[in-house]
Amino acid sequence: MEQLIYERRKVFDPLLRFTHLWLGVLIVLQIFTALIVDYIDKGVPRDTLWYIHVWIGYGIGVGLVARIILGIMGSSTAKFSDLWHPALWLNVIKTKQWVDPHRWGHSALASFVYLVFYVLLSVMVLTGLSLAAIKLNMGPFDSLLGGNKALKDLFHEPHELLYNFFWGFILVHFGALIWHEVKDKSPLAQAMVSGYLYRLISKNDK
Repeated sequence: MEQLIYERRKVFDPLLRFTHLWLGVLIVLQIFTALIVDYIDKGVPRDTLWYIHVWIGYGIGVGLVARIILGIMGSSTAKFSDLWHPALWLNVIKTKQWVDPHRWGHSALASFVYLVFYVLLSVMVLTGLSLAAIKLNMGPFDSLLGGNKALKDLFHEPHELLYNFFWGFILVHFGALIWHEVKDKSPLAQAMVSGYLYRLISKNDK
């Protein structure tokens, strides 16, 4: 029987983990509301669902602002500097070798995708707030864009496109977690629950 021996270290602080959970849950709920609204006939139920969609969007916006604050002023592994590894990314492009160095923090290679995620989530929130003002006369942009139907397509197209991106991101994110759990025998999925990262240091056969 193979015995795996790990080194364990507390890496992710409670605020980062809560923000991660907050954004993850609300983004999934947001995708769900957008998915089912097309199957509801026009009327009060459909309008109500759109209002729920907007309010969930407000929650995502709050979570995003909190994550940005943590990215600037948070713990060492919450800061955006922990996600910034341009030399490594360029080396991967040049050598075409997917080498992810062991480190106590976010994956250095996956960090690029995380940064793109936050940029696109910012665009998603801004286009969503704009659409809420244009279509429902809701939100902080209402005084600026409220009822201006001519601008609807300007914000709707990128919002719809990013909706598909977040679908893909969630699938890839969970796929990567399963990959690490099965192939690398690394208990990574629990990291944002417990805050601990594990590093495999030896294998012993009994």
